[in-house]
Amino acid sequence: MVHVVVYRQEGLLRGFNVTGHADYDVYGSDIVCAGISAVAQTILIGLVEHAQVKASFVIEPGNLQCL
Repeated sequence: MVHVVVYRQEGLLRGFNVTGHADYDVYGSDIVCAGISAVAQTILIGLVEHAQVKASFVIEPGNLQCL
């Protein structure tokens, strides 16, 4: 199961964490996980590269965290 946690402080978005696997198909062939990963990474790239947000991030298999 995929879990998304959004971190807020004083009503403002401060980060997010996407963990887990969708288990739609075997590891490496799961198109649901691939889609979720693509959207999460697009959000991260948009924040860091285009909005120039100073964010730290971790990308590992089954985990994407942006703070």
